Amino acid sequence: MRVLSIGSSDKAGGAAIAAYRLNAELVSQFRTRLISAVARKVTNEKDVIDIGREGSPYARRLRQLTGAFQKWSGWQYRFLPVQRQRILATARRFEPDVINLHNLHGGTLDGFFQTDLIVDLSQIAPVVWTLHDMWALTGHCAYSMGCDLWRDGCGPCPHMNFYPPIKKDQSAGLWRWKRSIYAHSDLTVVTPSKWLGQLCHDTKLVVPENIRTIPNGIDLDLFSPGSKKAARQSLRIAEDAKVLVFAAERVGGNARKGGKALEVTLRRLNEVATSRIDVLLVGEGELPWIRELTNIKSRRMGYISKEHELVKIFRAADLFLFPTEADNLPNTLVEAIACGLPAATFDVGGCGEVIKDGTSGLLGSVESPDKLADRIWHYLDNPESLARLSASSREYALNFNVKLMARRYMDLFVEVSNRRARTKQGALLSA
Repeated sequence: MRVLSIGSSDKAGGAAIAAYRLNAELVSQFRTRLISAVARKVTNEKDVIDIGREGSPYARRLRQLTGAFQKWSGWQYRFLPVQRQRILATARRFEPDVINLHNLHGGTLDGFFQTDLIVDLSQIAPVVWTLHDMWALTGHCAYSMGCDLWRDGCGPCPHMNFYPPIKKDQSAGLWRWKRSIYAHSDLTVVTPSKWLGQLCHDTKLVVPENIRTIPNGIDLDLFSPGSKKAARQSLRIAEDAKVLVFAAERVGGNARKGGKALEVTLRRLNEVATSRIDVLLVGEGELPWIRELTNIKSRRMGYISKEHELVKIFRAADLFLFPTEADNLPNTLVEAIACGLPAATFDVGGCGEVIKDGTSGLLGSVESPDKLADRIWHYLDNPESLARLSASSREYALNFNVKLMARRYMDLFVEVSNRRARTKQGALLSA
């Protein structure tokens, strides 16, 4: 099986990490011949092609002009000729059996993937598109944050500044353009969460039989429980401390994953706690207001790129705090519970598929972060209840095995490849 994987990065960001793990397991388990084409290459792996490279002076100038056009016209990812030709050339040269798309937005400031390229790629090989957020369904945004205009056709857009932003409201036209692209493509959609899969069914993104749900998986040998005492000694944390972890790529810089809800939750914890709580902040940036909280001591851990270091932090903690206001199937939730670290999060997107309330963590309402805070303190103050929750968290995490994920993808790749072969054979017989 020859697979071409296309995404915004090879290993930067949650979607890219999920794709990286899948690709590595496909190669390891099935000896798949796989190459990745990405807009932002951060590894040194030889089978990753950097389509975001600068190129010739002519190509650089053309990218600048098309980038400026998109920025001011609002026609997001409508005209990217340089990147388009690089991706097409890569696909034609490699001759894949299947093309697996991942995040098609972002990667560079002006984008890297002209959306109607899906049609051309699906003529080369069947396309399987793994959706890591809502962008495929909306006019321009990755998460609608409560706006339902995208269900029947976007516009007028109330949130043009939502990532990835547009300067001029072309959301309705972009929505129609995307739907036309999907209708003219040999496209199968994979969603990591049942939540996103249901949205695809509800809006008839593609025909029902071409919508599949395959949860993201992780290495359960790496992300596993270990000695809390040893982890705390290594991190110089008191053995009897009450420890929370909060993680985001940009601490305090992502309103969706750590904005007002995080502040309300921690301020409420500060009120109800009868002893000090240590909060480990994983990611770039800081939370200036946290210094006001007398019962909470924060410690900046910085951005953690090495997975074994993240495992050590998870093993040292008592609860993982993840107050996201919109998400698909977050990697960090799965990683935490696999380490026996129960997570406290909101029942949004696919979070409830990872966190079963009272089994793998605590699931609250995004409208009532104070109530979630009260429950967090209850468990922090009751070590026996917390220990039971930790054990059942690990047990539930066994559902998210990267080996099972890769097997299900391979079964799908074989299915769509065989379907394409039968279609070609039928066309030859009828000619």
